[in-house]
Amino acid sequence: MLVAFGAPFVPARAVAQAPELLDLRWEAPAECPSERQVRDRIRKLAGSSRSTEERVRAEARITRSEDGRLHLELVVRSGDLVGTRSIDGRSCEDLAGATAVALALLLRSSAPLSEEDLAGRGESGASPGASGTDNQSGSGSDENRGSAPSSESSPGTSSPAKTESSPTKPEPAHPPVAASGDEHQSQRPSRVLIQAPLAAFAVGALPEPSVGVAAAAGASVARWRFLVEGAVWRTQRMTASDEPGVGADVGLITVGPRACWAAVQGRFELAPCLVLTVQHLWAEGSGDHIAPRSAEATWLAAGAGAQARWRLAAWFALVGRVSAQVETSRPIVAIDGVGTLGQIGPVSLTLALGPEWIF
Repeated sequence: MLVAFGAPFVPARAVAQAPELLDLRWEAPAECPSERQVRDRIRKLAGSSRSTEERVRAEARITRSEDGRLHLELVVRSGDLVGTRSIDGRSCEDLAGATAVALALLLRSSAPLSEEDLAGRGESGASPGASGTDNQSGSGSDENRGSAPSSESSPGTSSPAKTESSPTKPEPAHPPVAASGDEHQSQRPSRVLIQAPLAAFAVGALPEPSVGVAAAAGASVARWRFLVEGAVWRTQRMTASDEPGVGADVGLITVGPRACWAAVQGRFELAPCLVLTVQHLWAEGSGDHIAPRSAEATWLAAGAGAQARWRLAAWFALVGRVSAQVETSRPIVAIDGVGTLGQIGPVSLTLALGPEWIF
């Protein structure tokens, strides 16, 4: 009975979730590991042990130079202290790993952090902020060169044993985290891109707005996107103003290259583009007393535009683009004995939206 009455008065254990001690902002090209993947690495490397409750705020930004090399700028803040690190690397994977190791060491610090720790100048075999001797290679001390002190023995005394010291390489707190398949795939300097099927809309070229189906294929190299795109537009009907029963069915096919340069990189990408298109028009007359003859015309159109890309996975993205082009020729659609039915406009505006498959 005593146990039964005493149980309700046993105090319940309070469970509270530890506050997040790292505030990370990650900005990197689309082919680099994501912010979530970097955070997962930091958690695995840092573990759950943490004696210092100072919040760490970090901003990591990876950029690619014109020669294709990658550069990491890591700004770390703790309280009023600020430290900056600049690292060059051959791949996004290397720089993401360097970021994870540096921040994990700060989170595992057993002493208050300093600006030297935040900037990486205070790191040695011990954790950042921990006291101890400096064992960095290149030191001129006898200890790091492996020399041993010795003393001469005197009669009646035993000779002290010689000791040798050598620098020891600190073991990492945790083994390196293996990259996932998507991360390995994202390290490739070039990727094959297929955009299909795309819904297309155009105004300006034909007398009425046009809808069609488009597709594109090409490759991405660093910040560049090179594509060859084509579109088939829905056939339009042009009629004579004074004879509604007489007209022509007009169709349009376009194909040409597009080159874009990613000014904004990351999960969302924005790139200006240059466009060159071969336009092929065909028209076939129809109506009372009209011979069903057809005619064709081909010309070039050139212009500029922009492409927006939202990467949802390492192999899939949504892409939207817009371009304005100037027609180098303006064919006239006419029927002998009836007159002119219409003419190609001087400028066309084209929009397209659809999925992109990344290989």
